[in-house]
Amino acid sequence: MSAYSRSFAVLPDHTRPPPHARRLPRTREPVSESGDYGPDVPPPVGVRKQAFAAFVKRALRRAQEDRGWSVPKVAEVAGIGNPTIYRWRDGDWVRGPLPDQVVAFCDALDIDPQHAFAILWPGKNADAPPPEPAPLDRDIELLMRKLRDPNVSEAEKTSIRATVRYLLGKSASPAA
Repeated sequence: MSAYSRSFAVLPDHTRPPPHARRLPRTREPVSESGDYGPDVPPPVGVRKQAFAAFVKRALRRAQEDRGWSVPKVAEVAGIGNPTIYRWRDGDWVRGPLPDQVVAFCDALDIDPQHAFAILWPGKNADAPPPEPAPLDRDIELLMRKLRDPNVSEAEKTSIRATVRYLLGKSASPAA
């Protein structure tokens, strides 16, 4: 047998090497049935940046509406630099926010820091915080704030509640 014929000799099945993996079709299954990331895989950094930026924007908007605070005032009360808060708001940070700064920001605005931590570092806390409530209409927020205000008299609060009940009764009845 020549060298040429030996190199192309047909081997018995039990001595053949298995087919290469790259020749087999690869199937990719999602991590979970819904196709989303599983509970052990945090979302990518870009997604967390966007979510944290939205969180900071909401907090700053509420600080402006409720207290009349601008970003410099929030930064002063929290003890954080203005550029840091602007970077958080715009989602323009390279290294993640420092936990101490996040706590200071949340404390200045009376927000539970667990909301921010769940966005920035998901899965670090076993108990996930409840989701933030959906934003309400501005008039409803003002009405609720007035009902909670200790400076508003009980007579005025009773009158507000009676008016709301009256309006609800009118809107619930069929049109004549």
